[in-house]
Amino acid sequence: MFIERPDARLFSLSFDQGPRTLLAIGGWIGSGELWHEVFGQLPHWRCVSLDHRGSGASHGGAEAIGHEAMVPDLAAVADAQRIDRCVLAAESSGVAVALLHGDRDAIAPPAESQRLAAALPQATWHLLPGLGHVPMLSAPARLAQAIEQRFGRQECAATAS
Repeated sequence: MFIERPDARLFSLSFDQGPRTLLAIGGWIGSGELWHEVFGQLPHWRCVSLDHRGSGASHGGAEAIGHEAMVPDLAAVADAQRIDRCVLAAESSGVAVALLHGDRDAIAPPAESQRLAAALPQATWHLLPGLGHVPMLSAPARLAQAIEQRFGRQECAATAS
């Protein structure tokens, strides 16, 4: 589905119809497709992906790529996809209640997300042994299991890798 914004056209896909919803976005140059392998490991969830501005099938000026646009874009996608409550999963975006980080991440050292988790109220930090910067591609089943264990019984939360 395409969602029209005043200065962008966003692309979003929805899979399955479970009682909980996972809304996932890729990193700065990655589309929501990064999460599709994880979605396949979460059969009891409704999983929604978003290609943020400048990635995948979404269109929008490069000058508008950033957190300032991402928040209203996510709200527009949630409205269009009729999402009331969700777990927000963001790869390499640094916005989280639970941070799942690969211990072999050479792009963003694990200590950075550990410091972020310590600074956020009620945040948890989980180190994923043997994984690098994009665990949704290298170990989708392990990432899905971590999401299910942390958020399977909650109605709304956020996570980042």
